[in-house]
Amino acid sequence: MNKNPTEGLKILRSLETMQYSVVIEPAVAEQARRAVERMLDVVERPTQ
Repeated sequence: MNKNPTEGLKILRSLETMQYSVVIEPAVAEQARRAVERMLDVVERPTQ
């Protein structure tokens, strides 16, 4: 993925407006899904 900040803003705008398609490789999508699931697990754990 391109590290150019402008590209990131374009992708964000695309996702917000649902104007353009964003194609993500399945392996990258799987890694991202696992990362989000881990973050959600931390949020869902009760605090002691």
